[in-house]
Amino acid sequence: MPNVREQPLRVAMVGCGCVAKYGHAPAIAASDSLTCVAYVDRDRSRAEDFARCFGGGDVYEDYRRVLDRKDVDAVAVLTMPTAHGPIVLDALRAGKHVFSEKPISSSLAVAEQMVQASRDTGRKLFVGFLLRHTGVYVKMGEIVRSGALGRPLVFRMTCFERYDPADRFYWNRAMNFMADTSPAIDCGSHYVDLMRWYSGEEAVRVQGIGGRVNPEVPAGCYDWEMYQIEFDGGSRGFYEAGWGFSFPGTHECKQAIGPKGWAGVRLGEVREGEESGAETVFCPNGGKEEVVERSPWKGFDEEWEHFARMVREDLDPYPALHDALASLRIVTSGHRSAVEGVLIDLRTDSRDINP
Repeated sequence: MPNVREQPLRVAMVGCGCVAKYGHAPAIAASDSLTCVAYVDRDRSRAEDFARCFGGGDVYEDYRRVLDRKDVDAVAVLTMPTAHGPIVLDALRAGKHVFSEKPISSSLAVAEQMVQASRDTGRKLFVGFLLRHTGVYVKMGEIVRSGALGRPLVFRMTCFERYDPADRFYWNRAMNFMADTSPAIDCGSHYVDLMRWYSGEEAVRVQGIGGRVNPEVPAGCYDWEMYQIEFDGGSRGFYEAGWGFSFPGTHECKQAIGPKGWAGVRLGEVREGEESGAETVFCPNGGKEEVVERSPWKGFDEEWEHFARMVREDLDPYPALHDALASLRIVTSGHRSAVEGVLIDLRTDSRDINP
């Protein structure tokens, strides 16, 4: 009989949306380490479309239908962040490993329950911070951690998404997302994670501000938001997110600046679902800019291979889960700061925006 460790990890995909279609499903389909055996979506037609496009598999409208299946090793939770918690908890308790999109949740309390459930069940929980597996961002981190920039560091991170006014599908999708989770929590969880990963420092204070640029944005939601972060090693950073028709899609900034120089990632114009390519740039103080790495802008293939290795080789998920919780605490506090108009000291204020 073949060694079970050589068989593909059998995945049930929960949530057949846009990112799953251009990123996750193609990565699984292209892998020798993974295979998708079921697709789940409340819109059955979308799940059926995935089964046709990505090599077959059973179709369901209710994720609970896959939890008793013996031929499902892992569940991929690719839904809106507020829905992550119940699905992840049910899957872990059913004995499945779990791949969850970032952020781990929109609630810190729920996220902590998810991490504890992973410990209690002995099942792997992986949070999809794919930039940690994307060549250009990995290279940027190598430069920062080598000391080539010196200390302290200043991080400048923006993430604008520009929508075509004639394409209502993507804009309606974005508004539904904003009503669920702030863009500065969703996208921001990536870039705050990079700041912590690159610097090795912990955030101590965060100040946020937000605004409604488009009048169609639901009341109480922001389509533009920014927060400033202070770290315990003296580094500082800001993160800015904007989704809409008028945001400049070419105005992206991912930089770390120190007394000895700067490094950053340059992207092409960001359009949802389209590959723009990216490059890592390094510029020593007094020197010239040099492109030192090129890669796709999102490493879906690499993060899925890492998840497969985590399960097969019994890798410890907890350091990365600690990072996922730390990132969520920063971005949810930044959003609460924007809503309440207050500076939040992360060392003394542990309130949750979604208890």
